[in-house]
Amino acid sequence: MNPTSRSRWWKPIAGLIIFMGTALLALFWTFDHFFSGKPSASEVAWTRRHDRGSGQTPGRFWKVPEFHGLTQEGLPIDATALAGNVWVADFVYTRCTSACPTLTARMMLLARKLNTGVRLLSFSVDPGFDRPEVLAGYARRWPHSALSWTLVSTDAGTLEGLAREMRILVDRNPDDATDITHSSKLFLIDREAWVRGIYDSQDDADLAALTADATVIAGVGAPAGPHPPTADGDPKEVGRQLFQDFGCNGCHADARTAPRLGGFGARRVMLEGGSSAVTDVDYLRTSIVQPLAQVVLGYGPSMPSYDGVLNEAQLAVLITYLQSMPAPRGAAAIGSAVDPVCDMKIAVVEATPRVQLRGKTYYFCSDTCRTRFADNPDRYRAAAHLADSRHSR
Repeated sequence: MNPTSRSRWWKPIAGLIIFMGTALLALFWTFDHFFSGKPSASEVAWTRRHDRGSGQTPGRFWKVPEFHGLTQEGLPIDATALAGNVWVADFVYTRCTSACPTLTARMMLLARKLNTGVRLLSFSVDPGFDRPEVLAGYARRWPHSALSWTLVSTDAGTLEGLAREMRILVDRNPDDATDITHSSKLFLIDREAWVRGIYDSQDDADLAALTADATVIAGVGAPAGPHPPTADGDPKEVGRQLFQDFGCNGCHADARTAPRLGGFGARRVMLEGGSSAVTDVDYLRTSIVQPLAQVVLGYGPSMPSYDGVLNEAQLAVLITYLQSMPAPRGAAAIGSAVDPVCDMKIAVVEATPRVQLRGKTYYFCSDTCRTRFADNPDRYRAAAHLADSRHSR
């Protein structure tokens, strides 16, 4: 390779290194500036993870700041309303079709392992859109009557202050109102509104630690366990009630979030890694109790395990109901792709937005991303090539 060729080869690499280094420094500056030098919630969660072997009662980190909002019933709520209760809190928004439904599913599952003295609290990070009636509709996707779940609608100013004092980053894409980056952490809050723990919602060990810590803070034992379905009930109907009770449709109703259900036994599904599986009883059982063992093509390993939550009788009737569901139309994933605009990995279904350009098909998470691509395809085609290379490794 002559010096001129070497120079042409090295310059773009050097530029990329400089760009990434600058972006990383900017990110560190943003966190330090945003939280005024205080450790972020993620840093506190990491530190606490390494202290769990001591068996000590969780310490106090900071108090939930003052806030004002409306619940899903349209009732006013502020920080003083938290006093006297133990809470598990998170941050979500109803227009999210990726992380939020799975985060909520994990929170609902966690609630079943906690005593009834622990309540659930979800702050919306989408002011203006997530009004009380919208939050009420979102809550109905997980319709378990025993759950004490409060969803909070805020304004932009309240959300900014709440995020800063809770030490999380909430970032809205100025070009797409439905694209909001936010924390997926779960917060344990005691009766005096102190944050007592921060946990990774996608980590099973963290969720187990949250259950143990919440039991200590609440001072009441955990539930005895799941109750078997009524012995004289129709198995299909009892299974349907369990399906509804566990909020399964909260994720599976939207093929962008999770695979659509139905037609089991009569079809095969493609799995990540290139293999396939017959959708028989064994497949359904494994999908419920060991969901990471066979992830459907196009989807991430996000479904929680219901092992130990459903007993054998409940598992049997739930499978009976799933087997009775008709095959969905146009919802089976035919592959996966990376959105060249937002860099999100998505499941490709028949209804996935797409653009064909110069012999190649580009897939998008939303019509918004498709429109942005169409307005400047040359810009995003280069990004798509880099994304394909990165995600194929």
